[in-house]
Amino acid sequence: MTIEQTVEIPANHRLTIEVPPEIPEGKTRVIIQFPVPAAPACDSTGAGIDFVPSHPPEEAIKAAAQRLSNPNRRLPSSYRGILSPDTYGDSVAYQRKLRDEWDD
Repeated sequence: MTIEQTVEIPANHRLTIEVPPEIPEGKTRVIIQFPVPAAPACDSTGAGIDFVPSHPPEEAIKAAAQRLSNPNRRLPSSYRGILSPDTYGDSVAYQRKLRDEWDD
């Protein structure tokens, strides 16, 4: 079954998907594709070949500086060691268990 629908993306970029009742309940493989904007034309330096920024670089730098200046931000390393060693047991065994659930 293929369903194609044109939707308007809201400002918060969140979509709610209602699945048709013909689709059975349970674990089902679903593929959702979004169109990707075409890469900009390259200039003589080759710029634009591999990278399509979501924001102009000036805006991205400004946003990063604003996030870094937040006095309430926590470094990722501050979360190290907050789980007890018994939370997941043997970490290697837990990772193998998660990978066993993947389709090959």
